[in-house]
Amino acid sequence: MVGRYFDEAVPYIRVGTDYFKKVKKIDRFGIWRTELKSWTKDEIKQDNGAAYINNIPKFDDFGIYPDNFNYQPVVENCYNLYKEFTHRPKEGSFYWSDVLMHHIFGEQYNLGLRYLQALYLNPDRSLPILVLVSRERQTGKTTFLNWLNMIFGDNMV
Repeated sequence: MVGRYFDEAVPYIRVGTDYFKKVKKIDRFGIWRTELKSWTKDEIKQDNGAAYINNIPKFDDFGIYPDNFNYQPVVENCYNLYKEFTHRPKEGSFYWSDVLMHHIFGEQYNLGLRYLQALYLNPDRSLPILVLVSRERQTGKTTFLNWLNMIFGDNMV
């Protein structure tokens, strides 16, 4: 649900009695992300005029409704904090991802692929927590986490 004011998209939402601005920023990987920042009603009025407030979409609460295939930004008048998956699978080479997966999972490569597939296909299901442990440095742990962040974005913890 997007509010409009003089044919412009309204970058604010109200959830319950609190106002938020949708702020677009580039992350450290060069990917555009949208964050919700708390904003005051008075500042919105000062910046845009009092009539502007009437065009801000209103929601009852926040919710988390993970779905990578039929994403809905609003469910039962709750603003969905789960972010839409920004890329779609397609056939082709995934050479560097494959190299990383082989490096991280080694002989358990197929298990790693199944784990990532389950994360994508069933984001609402609880899976075992993946723990990367190594006493050595330069084993790829941080690289793997950064790679997952590029894929799953704000839906990754």
